[in-house]
Amino acid sequence: MLVPVPDWYPSLTIIKRLRAPLLVLHGDRDEIVPLAHGKALHSAAPEQTHMHVFAGRGHNDIVAMSTTEYRSVIARWATDLPTRLQ
Repeated sequence: MLVPVPDWYPSLTIIKRLRAPLLVLHGDRDEIVPLAHGKALHSAAPEQTHMHVFAGRGHNDIVAMSTTEYRSVIARWATDLPTRLQ
C-alpha cells in the first residue's frame, strides 16, 4: 500500500524552471532521500549545476561528519561560480 507523503513537493517539475546555478549535496547512504532522487534533480535542472556525493554519509550527518569536505565543496563551487556565469 502506498502511503501519501504529507509534504510532497513536485521538485522534478519545478526544477525545470530554475534559472540559477545549483549545487546538489547528497550522501550516498541517505536513508530518507535516495541518491537516485538527487541525481534526477541534478540532471533535470536546466542551468549550471554541480553535484557532490559524500561517501558513507546519510541524510542527517553530512555536515557533522564531513565538515571540512562540506565547507570545501561549497567554497570551491562559490569561487568558481563567476566563471560559470560568463
